[in-house]
Amino acid sequence: MNLTLNLSGRKRLFLSFKQNLYIFFGIFLFMLLFMPASVRAQDSTIRPGDIVFQAINTKQTEALIAATGSIYTHCGVVIEKEGGLFVLEALLKMSETPLDQWLARGDSNYVVMRLKEAENILTEKALGDLSMAFHQFDELTYDLYFEWSDERMYCSELVWKIFENGLGLVLVPLKKIGDYDLKSSAVTAIISERFTGNLDLDEPAVSPADLLDSPLLVRIK
Repeated sequence: MNLTLNLSGRKRLFLSFKQNLYIFFGIFLFMLLFMPASVRAQDSTIRPGDIVFQAINTKQTEALIAATGSIYTHCGVVIEKEGGLFVLEALLKMSETPLDQWLARGDSNYVVMRLKEAENILTEKALGDLSMAFHQFDELTYDLYFEWSDERMYCSELVWKIFENGLGLVLVPLKKIGDYDLKSSAVTAIISERFTGNLDLDEPAVSPADLLDSPLLVRIK
């Protein structure tokens, strides 16, 4: 009798375990299928407030690599919105791009940088301030002339100004256009195409490569 009861109890326990296992996998599959794509397909190490850099291929990529010495020619700031992660960036216009789409664009060749004091600095209010700083510029278009104004914006300029305007942090000192290597044929071709007059070599500037070297940031990936 006792043996029968023990076997019966073990069977019930096993069936209960199987049922719980099925429930667990059912919930996992539901989350995988129905959660926003921007949450599903992303690097789990990336957090709101991170700065992400990628190597992408555009008409000006060769010139930017030659001028700055880095293959990472595009960057943006990560925020959380509607339960997913998005990248604030300057493309043809100022954009909020789902993180999975942003990562896919660069063929997974990307770098993640984070403030060294992120745990203390990036409070919920601070993250909101970063987003608000972006929305000061969200009607602007991309700046093909790399001018330091608030009329148009290029990617690293946007990132620099988001942190300066939102948090009062200067990620790196500004350079001048003339500080970059402008001698290559790829660079001179872009200059002759876009500038009918003289290029202002004293124009303030910042590149993705400069931000990668910020003493305030640490590389996560």
